[in-house]
Amino acid sequence: LHYAEEQGARLKAENEELKSVEKQEVKAQILAARKNRTEENLRLEELNAETKKLQMELNTTKTSLSDALQQIETLKQERFARQSEQVVQLTTDMEQAQTE
Repeated sequence: LHYAEEQGARLKAENEELKSVEKQEVKAQILAARKNRTEENLRLEELNAETKKLQMELNTTKTSLSDALQQIETLKQERFARQSEQVVQLTTDMEQAQTE
């Protein structure tokens, strides 16, 4: 009977120790998962910030491109106007030369 009580007490102690170890392992897993989640959240924040930065750069580039295209169009119109003036002037000059 005494042996059985000792055996029972020993098994109970081992069981408590196993429970304690299991609890510690679960806690460690939870902490590791939290750490991983925190690291993932930080990485996501970094990626979001980088995305915003790239989006702003893209918008700036679009604006610059739009401005450049508008400038090209204005230069084309100015060139056409000058060429038209030159044609008119040349025509006038030729007419004057013919009448003289």
